[in-house]
Amino acid sequence: MGWLMSQHVKPLAEELGMQRIHWHALRHLNNSLMMNEGVDVATRMDRLGHVTDRVNLIYSHSGDEAQAGGIGGDRAKIGSCPGHT
Repeated sequence: MGWLMSQHVKPLAEELGMQRIHWHALRHLNNSLMMNEGVDVATRMDRLGHVTDRVNLIYSHSGDEAQAGGIGGDRAKIGSCPGHT
């Protein structure tokens, strides 16, 4: 894995302006991209070698659309509260 990172991933990352990149961050990125594209948890677990969905959840980070959807839902709930103007 070290050869792949030093010969391919790190030079590409530097071209893109990323000074430091770690293999573990790529695992998080891979899982998050799959999750945001709707890939089921069983497939994500299999690709990352996770035994439980709980472990996979640690590697899952929702994208901007999901975050924005959550904010919209929060605003709607707050706006419907009595006394809120």
